[in-house]
Amino acid sequence: KIIVGGEFTTFNDKPRAHIARLNSDGSLDTTFNPICGSDRNIWSVTVFEKTPGYPLIYIGGDFTLVNGEQRNSIARINPDGTLDYSFNPGTGSDGPVYAIAVQSNGSAIIGGSFTEIDSKARNNIARLNPDGSLDLTFNPGTGPNDAVYSIILRPGDERAYIGGKFTSFNLTRRMG
Repeated sequence: KIIVGGEFTTFNDKPRAHIARLNSDGSLDTTFNPICGSDRNIWSVTVFEKTPGYPLIYIGGDFTLVNGEQRNSIARINPDGTLDYSFNPGTGSDGPVYAIAVQSNGSAIIGGSFTEIDSKARNNIARLNPDGSLDLTFNPGTGPNDAVYSIILRPGDERAYIGGKFTSFNLTRRMG
């Protein structure tokens, strides 16, 4: 199965607000019903399967609502498309989330164009605990000075590598 997110409000003539799941042949998977989806664009989708057979879907974007519930730019949904209430990012992000990478313990590193996560200062990169709360032990200092568009984790130690529009990280010159 393939999860897609974006600017769309229909998929194959069926209402799907910014998120859909496809079968391997490209047809719409109607068993995945995100009810009302998100109110705005989804820019990042990451699937994490900590429990075999039960993939959790992390979404990031510039939305404020997911399935009618307040979620600012970051949320996690269940395999059937319903909102995962056990993942609560508080007030969420004050700007769009463009990238998500999930570590093996379920913590999510998020990148985007924001200055706060749950009303706490974080410039364009942060890590959320498996329950969605901000991980205060992950402190990138001043962080990147502009948007983060991609994050990958190095196999083994799960060190995060980021890419984006920034020219410095923690006041040290780092071009993108």
